[in-house]
Amino acid sequence: MLTRVGIGGKSGGYTGVTLTNKHMSIPTILDNLIAMAVVLLILSLVVQSIQSGLKKLLKIKSRQIEDSLIDLFEHVLNKPPGSESFLQQSPILRIVFRRKHPSEPSDPQVKHLYDDVLKKFRELGRVAQSGKPMLNSLSKEDLLKVLEKIAPNALTPQLTTSLQAVSDQITVVRKTLQSIIPDQLPGDTSAKFSDIQATLLPLLNDFNAIVTGTSIKPDVLIGDVINLRQLKLQDAVSVLGEVQAKIEKDLAAARAAATPGGAPSTAASSLADASIPTLQKLAGDFNSVAQAITNLRTEFDSAIAPLRGKLKEVESWFDTVMQSFDERYARGMKTWAIVISLGVVVLLNANFFTIYQKISTNEVARNSLLQSQAKLNELKEAAAKDKPVEAQSLGAIIKETSGQVNQETAAYAAFGFQPLKRQQVSDWVGGKGSWSVGWCDRFAHMAKIAAGWMLMTLLLSVGAPFWEDALESLFGLKSLLRTGSETRNIERKSGAGQPKT
Repeated sequence: MLTRVGIGGKSGGYTGVTLTNKHMSIPTILDNLIAMAVVLLILSLVVQSIQSGLKKLLKIKSRQIEDSLIDLFEHVLNKPPGSESFLQQSPILRIVFRRKHPSEPSDPQVKHLYDDVLKKFRELGRVAQSGKPMLNSLSKEDLLKVLEKIAPNALTPQLTTSLQAVSDQITVVRKTLQSIIPDQLPGDTSAKFSDIQATLLPLLNDFNAIVTGTSIKPDVLIGDVINLRQLKLQDAVSVLGEVQAKIEKDLAAARAAATPGGAPSTAASSLADASIPTLQKLAGDFNSVAQAITNLRTEFDSAIAPLRGKLKEVESWFDTVMQSFDERYARGMKTWAIVISLGVVVLLNANFFTIYQKISTNEVARNSLLQSQAKLNELKEAAAKDKPVEAQSLGAIIKETSGQVNQETAAYAAFGFQPLKRQQVSDWVGGKGSWSVGWCDRFAHMAKIAAGWMLMTLLLSVGAPFWEDALESLFGLKSLLRTGSETRNIERKSGAGQPKT
């Protein structure tokens, strides 16, 4: 069969070599497949190195996580998504075409929260060599811890105003408690009053940490609010009820023992007359305390509930948004793997049909590929070295990537496969050399080359791990066939000869 070669192979006219041989034995076919898998693995490693270098250089994963944070905050704050173009949705296209970051067209509150979160991550050391935020991974716990370190208004704009109302009510509770003189309390009521103070004192002390004088501090953090001790107001109300019941009982007894109108007074009735005003005042004071505590509980719940609700929404939406991130990131990487594979195939002139033709007809090239296990191990070990992006400068990333690509490309060329030459492109553009034919032949030849390139691109896009596994399977199959052949030869009787293959 006559095959024209040009950009897809050596420049020159026609060659009479066929792509396949119907008389080829099964071991030879298997050797061809193994040799082809070796080539595919080497080229896949080139694609993998370039893709890995781009991911590090452009911080693609970090940018995708940042985009997912914007999606998360839009859901939590109930804001409509910003108007993003197709170019803004892809971190790579956004960089290439210099489009705005997705946070720019977002709601101002979303952008404010996003900027505060990234600022805190930067302060915690999640940065690249350039000093910009770097989020190669993000857990729910890390995000919630960071959210505790930002201003609560970022999540709930009215929180400071609500906290101010709580602060005012706490002042009322404190003053009401201070107006009660424990020495005036009868019997064991003084001990119960101490229980009420012990219940409320932790909250009063904690709240002092977020106020200056009587005003909420401007730099108060979400963590300061969340870390306020859980209000045990129900306990205080229960004890307060017992105290009020005791005072009401004492007041009723004092009134019963008081001197009736016109009757001569006794020592007991005089004492009862004197205690009635005190008990009445205590009853009124404790009623004021009960009302103040009820108002405090209402104000506190009203202020804290929205903030706790937003934090719960962050927890509930996080897994959903991050799952979308994983899917979007995987899709993006597969798309760019195809693009990079096409570029590698064209630049290295890796035409599937031409390479297989050379392998099947050139025993030296085939044997060289079959004996390249040590070289493959060296390339795989070099590709497996993955330093943290934060610890690498841009220059180091470029140097490391180019070194790996050059090493893998050199291994490909060492087997006799030549990258695309400028002369071949010039001949194609000018219609010279092997391209100095009619338009029909030229188009047919271009279609064959394009088909070979596209087939190779699709094969490379599945990734180096696939071809590594495929190569191991092929070597295992070859070993199995050899073992079976040796077993049959041993079992054959002496002098029977060898079977024809």
